[in-house]
Amino acid sequence: IDPSRSRYTQEILSRLKAKGHGQVLNRSELLSGATDVEYFYPAKFRLEPDLLATLLCGLVYSGDIVLAITGDKIDSGKVALLAERPLDELKQFKHVEAPKEINVAVLRSLFELLGLSPGLAQLATQGSEEPVKQLMEAVGGLVRRVLHATTDMQSRLSFWGQPLLREDEIREWRGRLDALKTFTESLSPYNTVGKL
Repeated sequence: IDPSRSRYTQEILSRLKAKGHGQVLNRSELLSGATDVEYFYPAKFRLEPDLLATLLCGLVYSGDIVLAITGDKIDSGKVALLAERPLDELKQFKHVEAPKEINVAVLRSLFELLGLSPGLAQLATQGSEEPVKQLMEAVGGLVRRVLHATTDMQSRLSFWGQPLLREDEIREWRGRLDALKTFTESLSPYNTVGKL
């Protein structure tokens, strides 16, 4: 989903940008009219709240905005929550806001941990997709290596018919490998610059 070429989403983003850094765009600033007959920009687009909610979900998915609804804020990292929420709840959103800035130090450490150049983190913060692609390839490679290591441990490493590891060592290493696998799999949703 790439909402960047939509004239409707461009209008939403320009209104949000006009509010300034750290400011939110309230529901009442996007929809106008009586509560039973609300429209987004009635003079130009005249979109109903259902369609506006769809546009906002696309912007959340692409990482351009964070959508605040009752009891939660949904960003591109929690996009699955959009499918779980009823449309009526999404239509009654509270406000939209710009996503938080990328923590470059953490991102730099992650790139370094995966054996990539830490300088790629800076490129990612400037909007380049190539570092994210390299990050996802490194994560995929690490997941495969962890799965192979887990499989090798299950078949029990041995030398001349004798196990190289004791049962307690196998349990300990399996726990560590499972933790590493969980961590690397948790990185997979961050597959675009907007989701970082």
